[in-house]
Amino acid sequence: MLGASPDESSSKYQSVLEYQKKLDRALVNQQEKLFELWHQARDGTLTRCEFQLLAQEIRTSLKSLLQDTAEHQIGSKEKTPLAKTVRTCRQLLKVEPALWLFVTVEGVEPTNNAYPLEPYVLR
Repeated sequence: MLGASPDESSSKYQSVLEYQKKLDRALVNQQEKLFELWHQARDGTLTRCEFQLLAQEIRTSLKSLLQDTAEHQIGSKEKTPLAKTVRTCRQLLKVEPALWLFVTVEGVEPTNNAYPLEPYVLR
């Protein structure tokens, strides 16, 4: 067994890159929406209750993105970019509630977790 042909390998690699680019765009889009809402709540143009309701929609969407990615099957020692992304999503899911403290607890500023996904987004 020789493995995949160069064309098959290239096609799989392109597919992984496309998936990661889509994930990147989706995560950044949700992050931007969330912090736009945060700024509106902070400056009073959005009530705290409205902010929490709208943030819940974003949280649900982000969690779904993380879960979908975390479910990809990877080898325990695999070092591909996709494997790194999958492991990162799995780790983020373990601390997911903490990422939302600034939404759920009044007075908590999004300073330490202001951009929780930023280091993990592929550029």
